[in-house]
Amino acid sequence: MNQERIRNFCIIAHIDHGKSTLTDRLLEVTGTVSMRDMVEQVMDQMDLEREKGITIKAKAVRMLYRAKMVSSTK
Repeated sequence: MNQERIRNFCIIAHIDHGKSTLTDRLLEVTGTVSMRDMVEQVMDQMDLEREKGITIKAKAVRMLYRAKMVSSTK
């Protein structure tokens, strides 16, 4: 993997502001998790996390994404 193209980021927000939903969409859009394996709150693995809607432990994920080429029109 080309090290120059790696970008690290973190999602931080208050409780009930959509961190898990955003994470699910990013994993879906990048194809990191197939639609067959996709479930709500895919990153939350503990029963308590799913039941209470909280994330207890942070997790790292590698997503491969290729940006669409945008053609410029004059």
